[in-house]
Amino acid sequence: MASNATSTIPMPSGALQADPKTIVGPLFVGNILNWLLLGSLAVQLYIYLNTKQRQQDPIWIQSLVYGVFVLDLVQTVTGTHACWFYAIESWGNTAVIINVIPWSAPTIPIFDGLIALLVQSFYAWRIWTLTRVQWIRLPVVLIVLVALMQCAAGWASSITVYVSSGSVSSLPVIQSSIDVWLAGSFANDMIIAACMIGLLYQARTQSPWAQSQSLYDRLIANTVQTGLLTAVVAGVDLFLWEHYKTQNFHLATAYILGKLYSNSFLSTLNGRVFRSHRSESRHETLSGSGASGNSGGMQIHVSQDRERRIDAEAGARSSFGRPKRVERKVNSGPMLDWKPAESVDRSSDEHVYALSNFSTADGAPAGKPIAV
Repeated sequence: MASNATSTIPMPSGALQADPKTIVGPLFVGNILNWLLLGSLAVQLYIYLNTKQRQQDPIWIQSLVYGVFVLDLVQTVTGTHACWFYAIESWGNTAVIINVIPWSAPTIPIFDGLIALLVQSFYAWRIWTLTRVQWIRLPVVLIVLVALMQCAAGWASSITVYVSSGSVSSLPVIQSSIDVWLAGSFANDMIIAACMIGLLYQARTQSPWAQSQSLYDRLIANTVQTGLLTAVVAGVDLFLWEHYKTQNFHLATAYILGKLYSNSFLSTLNGRVFRSHRSESRHETLSGSGASGNSGGMQIHVSQDRERRIDAEAGARSSFGRPKRVERKVNSGPMLDWKPAESVDRSSDEHVYALSNFSTADGAPAGKPIAV
């Protein structure tokens, strides 16, 4: 290492451009984003651990959550070490910066590929359980195979670097492995997003309830945000790797790829919590304090008024000479419909909401006609 860390070292000419902005800069940016996403993942894990849904999840899902978090935690430590090696330990030593790969740098494809395999396999299982159509299950097999392929390619690239004792001469050798790893991740994310959106949209078109349709819309939006985000980052990483081989731009996105998979995975699990809270809140609003105690749903009855009037001015009289009393009979009609409480959407099903509330709507007193 140079004795004076602040001295200026002439940059050698060649294919590899020894510019700190393009070698250390992307590592620094990627490391900061990596730590930020680790904090987000820790919050997601805290939410998951403090929910009732966790107790209902099978052991393998809970183990998957803990395993993914531990893998990401170790990946953050190794990524920080790689950044420290270039930015602190080897700063000023141009020969080391442009020719040596620290032991921690090749762990990025290992952890990213393994985390992607676990998360994509979970989504494949989810698609398998959501559909009963056999031909739709064929992409599930493809998803698992591509996930295994991209994970194996990532591991192969890392092993090749270790075999070469961390020399940059191994970079041309791992070109094809990195291509398969990133292209496989990108393609698999697109397949998963397309399958999930297709299944949710099909279920939405078959649902007669407005609130259920709104729920499917939110699920579709969440799928687009989480599924396509990882696909976009994998695609950007592949683009930077292909077009800027002499710089480390691709490492900025490679650092955070595994964290995006983990956050999308836990976001999917925790989404059940917020939907459950929203449904419970809506149920409490609709059922009111005078509900009969049926928490699963509400029965909607319509009171039908029948009147039989005798016009007193027409001179109709009883046998005793008195005007006939106007008869008014109020009967409770049959149950017209039943909905789960969480399926009643006040904005879309205002009439059903008014009938099921049995009290007031827009200030109208109970028992009065309500214009909807």
